[in-house]
Amino acid sequence: MGSRFEEQFRNSLELHVAANITVLVFPPLDQTVKPFALATLLLLAGCSTGTAQTNPSSSPHVSPAGRVTEAPISTACPPVGKARAAVLTPMLLGTNPAVVYSEQPPANGGPVSSTLISYEVTTKARVNILSAVIDEAVVSPDGQWITFTTTASASPMLQLVRMDGSRRQTLYCAAPNGGIRGPLWSPDQKSLLFATNAGSGAPTIYELKTATGELTPVLRDNSLSTDYIPASWADSSHLVVSGHSSGLGPGAELSLLDLKRGANQVSSDLVQLSSSVATCFDVYGDGSTVYTSKCNGSFSDTGGSTLRGPSEITAQPTTGGSKRNVFTSPTLAVTQVRAAASGQLLLSVGNQEPAGSAGTGAMNGLWRVNADGSGLTQLVKATNTQGQFNLFSQTSWANLSRDGRLYAFELSKLQKVPAYSLVVGAVAGGPPSTIATRVDGGQLLIVGWTAS
Repeated sequence: MGSRFEEQFRNSLELHVAANITVLVFPPLDQTVKPFALATLLLLAGCSTGTAQTNPSSSPHVSPAGRVTEAPISTACPPVGKARAAVLTPMLLGTNPAVVYSEQPPANGGPVSSTLISYEVTTKARVNILSAVIDEAVVSPDGQWITFTTTASASPMLQLVRMDGSRRQTLYCAAPNGGIRGPLWSPDQKSLLFATNAGSGAPTIYELKTATGELTPVLRDNSLSTDYIPASWADSSHLVVSGHSSGLGPGAELSLLDLKRGANQVSSDLVQLSSSVATCFDVYGDGSTVYTSKCNGSFSDTGGSTLRGPSEITAQPTTGGSKRNVFTSPTLAVTQVRAAASGQLLLSVGNQEPAGSAGTGAMNGLWRVNADGSGLTQLVKATNTQGQFNLFSQTSWANLSRDGRLYAFELSKLQKVPAYSLVVGAVAGGPPSTIATRVDGGQLLIVGWTAS
């Protein structure tokens, strides 16, 4: 094996054996993993090579300082109302940007298994990570883990799997026939936030301490008219939550939850940042700033909704303060907004007119604009097609590569047989590349960016 891999192997093994801690975070390293070398590494380090472990298992490690035993992992549900600590055994990542997405075949009744796939942009290598019934999936801050929600025997589960497909584990199970939504890592990976709902009782946002499995209800939604889920972080103690009307129709709001105020807070404890009943409405928080996008349109619960300009994007400090206008357009229907590097914004434009009418769908796709409203540039042209960012996460690595240079964007045509495609491209501009398509009614969804 090459000398560089030998050095990485020795460093990884020495740290793994000598450190008496659960979580180790390595900086991204380039790696050349040959089959026999990988097998040796897994044998000596005591790592699981399977994608799932139903029964708890431990991995002992021997070092001159003594014997260190890794905590067991399991895909079984913890006791009712309890959570399990996450066993975050680290792995080495490379330096090539890779986008993770899920691919789901057409539904034929009943649950459909999705496949989590990693696509390395530089080499175009594609690796299947895991196949399971997946509702939502997000990538961890260090890029080494995927958190996803699934269901088994009517029990919703919050699970983890390492980026190489190993170390699958269940951290929490909700009440049967309920749901788990909006998983969000804390930036330091010491906590996982997620929302649960059941057939009876108020929806709840929990904080799970990954090192101990301690579970705390931080928000109990006593309003029952708005359904709150974690959205992003303003800082280490303030959580931005997104609220949507629990009834039929449009309506959304963004609020701030102060975790320093303790457990079992209710909706009246939230500080509202933004709210709208508009059909075309999107909010995005990148920590210090909340961006709000609104456009003209009408909603119909029987279909035939319209989306059109004018659009307006405003910004305000997450901790409060006055709003300022960022961008306006008389013709573009800006349906989503996300922050990019260097004060730039990415805009998903989805003009939509009633069938048979002459509209402005030729302007649809992905656009980039400076935060002062200048430099409007179209990155992806998607005539009469709807585009969207990551549905389940607003973290910076949900849609952008770790260095902020590349984007991932989804395109869909909701026709008789829906068609989906995923494209990646440079934020600086240039032709995008299509990395995956489904024209048979199957679905594609962006999960996030890592490195390989």
